[in-house]
Amino acid sequence: MFLTVNTGSRSAETSAASSFEVWCCANDISAIFNHLLENRQQAVVVGGERSNFMPVDSGVPQGSVVGPCLFLLYINDLPIEIESKIRLFADDTLCSNTIKHKVDQKKLQKDLDSLTTWEKQWSMSFHPQKCYTLSVTRKRDKIVPSYHLHGHNLQNVSTAKYLGGNIQDNLNWGLHIDTITNKANKTLGFLRRNLKIGNKKTKETAYKAFVRPILEYSATVWDPHSANNIKIIEKVQGRAARWVTNRHHQTSCVNSIIDSLAWPTLQQRRKKARLEMLYLPQPTETRSSHRKNNTHSYNIPYCRTQYRQMSFFPRTIPEWNSLPQEIVAAKSLDCFKSRLAANLDGTMALARTSDHVLANPDNMAVFWSRRKQLELRKTL
Repeated sequence: MFLTVNTGSRSAETSAASSFEVWCCANDISAIFNHLLENRQQAVVVGGERSNFMPVDSGVPQGSVVGPCLFLLYINDLPIEIESKIRLFADDTLCSNTIKHKVDQKKLQKDLDSLTTWEKQWSMSFHPQKCYTLSVTRKRDKIVPSYHLHGHNLQNVSTAKYLGGNIQDNLNWGLHIDTITNKANKTLGFLRRNLKIGNKKTKETAYKAFVRPILEYSATVWDPHSANNIKIIEKVQGRAARWVTNRHHQTSCVNSIIDSLAWPTLQQRRKKARLEMLYLPQPTETRSSHRKNNTHSYNIPYCRTQYRQMSFFPRTIPEWNSLPQEIVAAKSLDCFKSRLAANLDGTMALARTSDHVLANPDNMAVFWSRRKQLELRKTL
């Protein structure tokens, strides 16, 4: 069960000052921030006319560097009285708990009551209309509990947006993929309408700066495994490749256009990102198999469902275990990235050469020559 609580940004000055005094021991620093927060006024200017100055009794100065830091300090003690798992990000609070029995439901409701007590103590105002619950399960007989905040029954939704990702109650990422591809296509259309130049390099830079990041944000979490979703994402890059090269006629093959630009597929970039993320934590245990490819292998977790099998760790660990020793034993992340890129680029080039051989068997000699060159490159 996920509960997202949107924390209001209105807070009393006296509460902010006392909160700072709790977490900061230096009286002189506390006096500086008191001077920043107290006795503030603001006015509105429209058409050259200014309203009367009115006192500002809440909040922090907008646009200040220290403002976000003060807000985080202000809500720093929020999780203390919460028994459920809690995640804070800016003014969003996410509480999660496993609901198996009514006792678990009562515990989560108790945490909501604790949040109500906290906001009264620190003059913070939550917005019940912006709060909702999301039950994540694939069971047919779902437990749909009811929760309330300030006497307002929280809405139970089937999908929720959190940190840029669209989470569905059935753990399917189809809606998220549709959302980002639609946004990427709109951004690409905007570039096509407004960047009317023939410079290929400039258009390629625009695509990589404005369109591709939309398709790759937090991709290590939602990386699709179904052929349909993979194709939907790759189509966006295909349209971008046609725009960059100005080859819009139907006789041009999209794959050949992408090859001429030397762009890796988005699927390959997502795989590379997952392996780079797995490199960060050091392995704590290795497999007890004499057939492993490297000494930094992980144990593959057991998966009962396909959704679990295609999640980050069960999907990435076998790919990690298949990497050569010289890649996983890299001393730094930059070294690992360069060796991994060389390995994946060589594999992709070999696969493309193999497809070309299947289409034209007379090129078998070229295929084996290319393969020897790739093997020599890996040894170097």
